[in-house]
Amino acid sequence: MKNLNRQKPNFIFIDLDSGAFKTCEELDKVLTKTLKNLNDRLDRAYPTVLWSGNGYHIYLPVKASLLELENIFRELSEEPSRKFIQFAEQFLSDNKSDPEHWKHVSFKNCMIRIPGSINSKNNQQVKVMQQWDGRRVEINYLLRDFRRYLIAEKFKPKLAKKRFIVYSTKWRKR
Repeated sequence: MKNLNRQKPNFIFIDLDSGAFKTCEELDKVLTKTLKNLNDRLDRAYPTVLWSGNGYHIYLPVKASLLELENIFRELSEEPSRKFIQFAEQFLSDNKSDPEHWKHVSFKNCMIRIPGSINSKNNQQVKVMQQWDGRRVEINYLLRDFRRYLIAEKFKPKLAKKRFIVYSTKWRKR
């Protein structure tokens, strides 16, 4: 295995940025739907929700094994644990989380907000909207969807390349 800095995906972080929504009502609807997804897909998960001053941060500690040790995931990705935390954010928010966040999130750059601190971007205080219930939920319920995601990601470049070849040969002079 190439990555020697392996870590279990033991924390799901979802960033819902207010700038991505037209209204506060739309942002609140996405928060409600995301919390419902967490509840439905992760055995009654009850995460911490913070108002960051610029949107919502959802934090959920989870139970997970090191995905790099499981052949089913290692065959599809060099860093399945890192890919899982990126996948979970998008999957659980129905692709509504901040795209700049999920593209770059990893074990080395996951900045969280501290309740009571001041967000330097807008000088607002970070507030707790909902507090985690203290129960770490298993990620097992997401692993089938995660595997499907990895398969799609692995074959996406090949499919795109094949489509280009098929379309480009129609116009090629013989």
